[in-house]
Formats: sequence, structure tokens, C-alpha cells
Amino acid sequence: MKNSIIKLVSTGVLALGLAGCGSAASSSNAPSSNNATTTTLSMSASAKKLFPDGLTILVGFGTGGAVDTGARLIAPVLSKELGVNVVVQNMVGGGGNTAAQYEYNQPSTSSDLLMSFLPALALGQVLGNGKYELDKLTPVYGIYGNNTAVIIAKKGSKYKDFASLKNATSTITAATAGVKTSATWMALAFLSGVNHINVKPVPFKGGSAGSDAALGGSVDLSATTIVEATRLIQSGKAQGVLEFAPHTYPQLPGVESIATVGQADEAFTSPMGLTGPPQMPSAKVDLIAKALAAAVQDPSLTSKATNVGLEVSPLSTSDWSQTLNQTLTTIKKDQSFLETYK
Repeated sequence: MKNSIIKLVSTGVLALGLAGCGSAASSSNAPSSNNATTTTLSMSASAKKLFPDGLTILVGFGTGGAVDTGARLIAPVLSKELGVNVVVQNMVGGGGNTAAQYEYNQPSTSSDLLMSFLPALALGQVLGNGKYELDKLTPVYGIYGNNTAVIIAKKGSKYKDFASLKNATSTITAATAGVKTSATWMALAFLSGVNHINVKPVPFKGGSAGSDAALGGSVDLSATTIVEATRLIQSGKAQGVLEFAPHTYPQLPGVESIATVGQADEAFTSPMGLTGPPQMPSAKVDLIAKALAAAVQDPSLTSKATNVGLEVSPLSTSDWSQTLNQTLTTIKKDQSFLETYK
């Protein structure tokens, strides 16, 4: 196990996400209370010229997951700020690669934006044979942090905590949304490569399908997002086994963090945000970023995100760009280790 892959999550994705919060939250793009009305009117006029048919947010995963939920929370707030229609379109396939490839092949004039999260977008390119180049997509804005991978099992399963995984005497099967293309898969790679737990990933087209398989007993576990884990655990359908953030979550009482069981180097969060097609005009990027800087200050957005397990944690265009590029660099550096997990 090489130390650098651990640094991906302990100092790469996580640290960059936290470091970017302050600068984005205090961005000068956010309107003050004195000129908010004037700014909104001006923004709306510009948006109607630049996006006469509105905006589409592409989601490479199924409905109900973290990315889909995040997109559907921000869409109406962004629409309000811009004064144009913003819709969400699911384009499921390839563990998120289908939507990323579609966005990559759009002309610079396209009004489609890709909502995705890290390190999945980098994993999809480097390990999942995604036919796109992350560093050529146009960074727009980071919106959410605090998302992580959560391992769940059906209620009453013998797998209930880290110790039960370590003590398993047979192969553990775990559903994941794609192999080599998601943060949930990476969490399973850590369980196998770092903790020497015999866990075999079983790919599904979406996180919900994988979780359904675990709840139905087709597989032992599901590696999913905090949004889906929160929903299933709170409904009484599933039990939490382990989550990979550097802290525990109040909405997941009793669920251990990988950090609390002595493996803090494996802890990570997955920032989520928007990218545009290659060479998207700066005027469009700047306008969307300005609208998002205002949108993320909406207390109703923060409240709704918190309720489903997400955290509004904005990253300015430059901070989001840095986060994307550094994550891609790290995944490329550790490609050989990650490829050993199947």
C-alpha cells in the first residue's frame, strides 16, 4: 500500500475542500444586501441573453442519490438567481462516465453543465476508461462538501461494525455504483488493500439498485453515499456498518467512522460541483459562478441539504479548478495501486 494514495483522501480531496470554503463563501461575487435587487435584475438580463433556453444540469447517476439530490436542491435556487429555467437531466451509465463523456463532447456554446463529485470524476477517466479529459472540462463552481462513502447492510445483518468486517471468515460481497469509477468503490478498495478485509465489489448501474440488492440479501453490503445511507437507515430498512468521513454524523447515530476505529488516513469527503464543456466562455462561467455564490447563501438550501446529509461548502471557480486538477494528478500517480483491486 503506497502512502500517496492515502494522501489523496487525507490531504488531497478533503483538505482542498476545506481550504476552499472560506474564499468562496466570502467571494466578492456574492451581492450585498444593499445592491441585491439591482444585481439580480442585471444578472437576469445577462442570463436571458447568454442562456435564452435556460440551463440543464446533467447527472450521471440515478434519481435519489447524492449527486441527483444535490442537483435538484440547487437547480431552483440557481434558477431564481439567474431568472432563467434550470432543469436536471439524469444520464445514467458507466458509473457516471456517460454523462461526463457527453459533456466533454459538447460545444463551448452548450448550456449543459455537469454535476459530479470527486474523486469519482477523476477515477472515471483514469481507471474507468472514460473518454473525456477532466482537465479540459471548464470548472464552474463547487457547491457541496461532507459527502462520503457509507457501508450499509440490511437490518439484522451480522455485519454491523468494523470489527465484524475484520472478523469475517469468508468473502464479503458489496454493491457499488460502478467499479473503478466511484468514491464508494474506492472505500471498498481501502477495506481490501489497507485493512486486508476480503470484500469483493459487485457493480450496479446506480447506488439505489445496489442498496436494494443488499436489502434483499443478494449481496452482503452496499457501499453508497451518505444521502442514500441516511434515508435507508432512518427508515429502518438498513443498518449502518461504517462510514469514511473523518468524523461521525449526527444523522447516523451509532455508525462508526473509519477514523474512530484507528484508520484516520483512510477518511475522506467528496466535494461536489459543476463543470461546463471545454472552453466554455468566461462570461458564462462568471455569471453562473456569481449566481451560485448568491444561491449558496440561501438558508433554505442549507437547511434542506443538511436534512439529507449534504453540507453546503462552496468553492470558487479557481478553488474548484485546483481541487479538480490536484485530485486528477493524485489518481494518476496511484493508478497502479488502484488497478489491483477488482
